[in-house]
Amino acid sequence: MAVSLDEDGLSGVITFETYRAIGKGGPVTMCEVMPAYIKRNKKDSLQRFILENTRWADPTGKMCIDGRVFVSFTVGPDGQVYRTKVLKGMHPLFDAEALRVVQLLSGHFSSAICGGVALAHEMVVPVSFFLNSIND
Repeated sequence: MAVSLDEDGLSGVITFETYRAIGKGGPVTMCEVMPAYIKRNKKDSLQRFILENTRWADPTGKMCIDGRVFVSFTVGPDGQVYRTKVLKGMHPLFDAEALRVVQLLSGHFSSAICGGVALAHEMVVPVSFFLNSIND
């Protein structure tokens, strides 16, 4: 089962609702190849890209932050990132930064292949924030 998303030109996207249908006996589209992060070099990884591109400056110098923001997004058949949204946030400033970093991933994914056809596929990634105050 695929959900039509005509508003942004994506149709047939494989969503989490599709996978939930498995337990309920609903129709399911299975993908032979899932979307994958395309490495820039041998040491590169999705987590490394997120870590290197996350920017957070504590304006007060007094924050002690530990946590993760979980961001959902769709990888289109073209490898671009569409429809980012925060699933589990921490604070509006952290949530906005997590969305910004995930949007930078656009073009860094291979597409999902389902039945020999490139389709859009929904994914979730955590963006970690670990700040320790040095001005206690």
